[in-house]
Order: sequence, then structure tokens, then C-alpha cells
Amino acid sequence: MTVAQTLSEYSALKPYLQMKTSLERFGKIASELESAQKEQLKTWVNQQLKLHQKVLTSKEATQVSITSAQISHAIQELESRFASSEDFEVTLEANELDRNSISTALNLELHSETVLDYVSLDFPQFSEEQAKEYYDNNLEKFEQPERRKTSHILITINDEFPENRREAAYRRMQEIALKISPDTFGEFAERHSECPTAMNRGELGLVEKDLLHKELDEFLFTMGEGGLSPILETEAGYHILYCEQIFPAHCIDFEQAKDKIIEKHNQVAKAKKQKQWLSTLLLNEQ
Repeated sequence: MTVAQTLSEYSALKPYLQMKTSLERFGKIASELESAQKEQLKTWVNQQLKLHQKVLTSKEATQVSITSAQISHAIQELESRFASSEDFEVTLEANELDRNSISTALNLELHSETVLDYVSLDFPQFSEEQAKEYYDNNLEKFEQPERRKTSHILITINDEFPENRREAAYRRMQEIALKISPDTFGEFAERHSECPTAMNRGELGLVEKDLLHKELDEFLFTMGEGGLSPILETEAGYHILYCEQIFPAHCIDFEQAKDKIIEKHNQVAKAKKQKQWLSTLLLNEQ
């Protein structure tokens, strides 16, 4: 699809940007927004439309093209964010869009993004030597605190349910505590824990200090690797912790950090190049 063709269907972009921006910024479609939010949305969308129009009418836009495969992939990726195809279709309709117009809008958006990639191809690449210098001058940024791979079982306290009243909940947890071991902890968490983590065998992931309830945090960081805690109480209820593995505090070495340092600085340099190009476009308009 040529630039001229996409611009002739430019009107498809506005409702798409309204839908996308409203969902990203407010978590709901434009028609559900309050008056002040609608005004904010209008401002943001108009700014985006202006930038897209400038990019798509630039001479650089004639140097790139978008394939139908790219558009199809973009539609699939967008649809995957919704619970079902039906939800996707309903949201499109609520925003005065259909699959044809969303295809046109995504083509425009992809074309703009590709132009920005094109004009920033020659951004200054961050070298390994520069990365090493950055690492040496910012060692504190690469310090990793002690972390513990942790799981838990929770029985909540809730007087509305007889089995969750304080005494009953504690007895249930006592029964679990008598039966569990490190090898069976995940199985018991799946069957008995009343925390959403039960779906993942009670796993809390890698835990740093001061992330959990104070009562849990204080005990967890006294535990040995592979240990189980006694029954602990927080405002949420009764818990048993399993400290599966301890990762001591350390400094990430340069070889591990190098690629991310280079990637981060290259992203900044690329964005700067794109911003300079856009500024020139807008300046020429005046």
C-alpha cells in the first residue's frame, strides 16, 4: 500500500488512536470516559494525528513500505490482548471500527513507526568500551540485594465463614503443618492455600527484604535454605513459608550486564535521533 493510498484513508486512524489511547490511559473505551477525561483524550489523539500526518507526508516515507504479513501480525497481536475474538469485535464496534478499518489504521501506524526506524538508522552505536566505562562509574547500579526463592501457604481469617474463623483457620493450618515437607510443599499449596499463588504451587518468586508483610519478612530472612517456617500470622491470615533457595547479595559482573547497558544506551540514542528529526519536521511547518 502506497503513502498516497494510506493518506486517502487517513480517517481510519483517528478512531483507532482513540480506542488505543483510551484503553491504555484509562482502561476503558472513549464513550465511558468522564468529560475531563474525554478532553484529555482529544488532546492526546490530536497530537498523535498531527505527528503521524507529518511523518507519512515526509519524503522519507516514500523510502519504506509495509507488507500485508506485517499488518496481519499486528492485528493478531492486538486481538490477543482481549479475552476472546468476540470481545475484540465488540470493542471495535464500540469504537466505530471493523476489521477493514483497523487494518487500514494499523498500516498507517506501522508505516509511521517504520519511517522513524529508517531516519534513525545512523544513530551513534554505544560501544563495548563505553559500556565498560559506564559500568565502572556506576557500580552501585549493579548491586543485587540478597534474594530468597520463596513459596507460601495461606489460610485466611474471615468471620463470615465458619471454616475461616480464627480458631478454625488455625486448626486447619496446624493439620497442614504436620503433614508438609519441602518435597510436598507445592502440592499442599495447590490444594489448600487461599492465596492466588496457589495456582502456581504457592510460589512468590525471588523475594527481597521489605517486600512481604513485616511478620513474614522478618522470619524469612532468618531461615536456612530448604527450611519451613512455623505458622505465622499477618492481617491476611495464617502462613507457612518455604525458603527454597538463597541468593546472596552480589554485584552483577560486566559480562552479564554488558548487553543490557548497550541496549539501553542505544535505545536512548535512537529515540534522540528520532526526536530531532520530528522537531525538524514540525519546525519546517512553521
